[in-house]
Amino acid sequence: MKMKRKLAVGLMLCLGLLAGCGGSQTPQEEVDYPAMELVDIGGMTLKTAENEDMKYQYDAEVWEQEEAVFNSLVTYQKGTLETEFPISLNAQVAGKYKERLTEKFMEDSLAMLEQNATITVETCEMRSFNGEPIIYMENFTAFSDAVIDEMIENEQWTEEMIEEAGGREEILRIPDSRSIIVYAVAGEKLVVYGGTYYTEDQKQMVADGVNVMLQTTEMKE
Repeated sequence: MKMKRKLAVGLMLCLGLLAGCGGSQTPQEEVDYPAMELVDIGGMTLKTAENEDMKYQYDAEVWEQEEAVFNSLVTYQKGTLETEFPISLNAQVAGKYKERLTEKFMEDSLAMLEQNATITVETCEMRSFNGEPIIYMENFTAFSDAVIDEMIENEQWTEEMIEEAGGREEILRIPDSRSIIVYAVAGEKLVVYGGTYYTEDQKQMVADGVNVMLQTTEMKE
């Protein structure tokens, strides 16, 4: 069960990080982007997830940390923790990034993601969080034989990678999913936050979880 769960979550992490590469961009002038309002964390029972790069807090009534996946800090929704395909949150440092995020960075990231056959980007826009620009995405992910073939043809996957993941049949068993992805800069590092869910009624819970991660992130030296 754990191996299958790691496969599903690991593939989502790899997809989210596709756009997490690149150097610093020239900062732009102040622009008013739609603000993401802070979730009230005052009444939450918060716990900390951390690794050598960073730490963040999560609502322990809803989420539970179990294991690291590809150096990413992952928490799982308690009600789905023991299932093959749990609802999950994750955060991962993508590299050094000393300046503010820009629309050019967003466009470049979107172009990279659009080369990935598994992903349909449904929303991609600049927003602000605590006065700083972030990139907000909502994605739909689906796997099929045609998608796997295209990933191999585009040299994004190899047959060896597929075998290590358990083969085509295991990948094809992963259900269609949706995700909220946020790119933000913290402590001169680019951080990619993500939340994966499967039904519309799970979306707000995931969005709130990502919001709490953004509020409470602390970078380590």
